[in-house]
Amino acid sequence: MISQGERAFDLFSQVVSAANNRDPEARPDSETLAWSHVYLGRLHDIAGERDEAVAEYQAALALAGAPPAARAAAQKGVQQAYQPVVRSPSPG
Repeated sequence: MISQGERAFDLFSQVVSAANNRDPEARPDSETLAWSHVYLGRLHDIAGERDEAVAEYQAALALAGAPPAARAAAQKGVQQAYQPVVRSPSPG
């Protein structure tokens, strides 16, 4: 069975691959593409693949039309590896 992380990686990778589609109608918009790179970077960071993560963050930063929030997230990712928030279990 495929994990949620593997599924997310696959879906974000599909979005990034679609950016090379010859049909402009099939290409993702800049915001979707930028966030896909950011989330791929985060998934690589979680997997301990720092070089791949930085490459994804840099790809997000290189996109014309990337939204400021995605640019900020990508810049932060270049500066330091993503660390997911660990939530404590609810009492009960």
